[in-house]
Amino acid sequence: MLPIRQRKPSRANALLSFFALCLILAASIGCAAASVGPAATSPATSPATATAAVPLTVTAALPTVAPVAVATATDLPVTAAAEPSTTAAATFVDDAGRKVQVKSNPTKIVSLAPSNTELLFALGLGDRVVGVTTFDDYPAEATAKAKVGGFSDVDKEKVVALAPDIVFASNIHVGKVVPELEKLGLTVVVIDPQTVDDIGARLETIGKLTGKVEEAKALRAQLDKRIADTAAKANNAGKPPRVFWMLGDGLFTAGPGSFVNDLIGKAGGINIAGDAKTQWPELSMEAVVQANPEVIVIPGPDGQKLADKLKADPAWRSIDAVKNGRFVLIADQNIVMRPGPRIADGLDAVAQALHPGRSSDTGD
Repeated sequence: MLPIRQRKPSRANALLSFFALCLILAASIGCAAASVGPAATSPATSPATATAAVPLTVTAALPTVAPVAVATATDLPVTAAAEPSTTAAATFVDDAGRKVQVKSNPTKIVSLAPSNTELLFALGLGDRVVGVTTFDDYPAEATAKAKVGGFSDVDKEKVVALAPDIVFASNIHVGKVVPELEKLGLTVVVIDPQTVDDIGARLETIGKLTGKVEEAKALRAQLDKRIADTAAKANNAGKPPRVFWMLGDGLFTAGPGSFVNDLIGKAGGINIAGDAKTQWPELSMEAVVQANPEVIVIPGPDGQKLADKLKADPAWRSIDAVKNGRFVLIADQNIVMRPGPRIADGLDAVAQALHPGRSSDTGD
């Protein structure tokens, strides 16, 4: 992989970029935004046709994942309306390395991250969720829950008013929100998957904390199998293409240690920013030209517009992805940037785009 030369923005531009990318990642990732560096404007994407010479969309044919299952072949034994199982109170070490005393049988749950909300609903715990953030948009039932503020700007008074037995937070909340909620007497557990494989493990963690042990084991087994099958097929489908994962209208991307970097590798690609110095770097145009990506992935609703902009820009015309029209446009960025139970669909979509001849894996 070629060395990555990162752009050094002015202080003012860096600050503006930082806050912009925080909003992007907060709305989509729901977990990993705690470690972001400089930021971009809203990511992009839109449909196109799946031919080699034109942008490829992966949104229309994506399978819809029910809130209580990921694989499509077998329904999980989810009993959302049942009484919670009896679980013993115990000391638990969360993803922030904190020891938390968790009470048994939590019946009122607040989620401060969209990814955690998806995990809760996938386990059939939607009836126990009493509060979510304004970014929580999946499943549809989550949008009807009480709102406790944004992803990073949590309204602590609203959280307390809901009297939750447990609050599931993310790493972005560790510095300020978590200690403030704990001072108010609330039990807070940080759940923050850092890799694709972490998602299944966190499902089991939540299952143990909420009395959904068997459901979590079954769901994890299905999810892990789909991920492993897709990764195995993709990484044996031929030479891995060089990939530039474009975040917004600029040169921000996903670097080493990021959730997206792991996803690219599992999908059978090579991240051109995989050796950058930060998790969310801004590359220079020179670095992108030198790396010469063969595929450009643009997640978000404005992908077609951004792809057209790149094709019209002389600076991009020498790049293989632009010359060959290999743009992967993912309108629903949350299926690839939010570490939740729908990641199997997102991974399969990206793998198919990187290796068009590979058969998809939908759990059938």
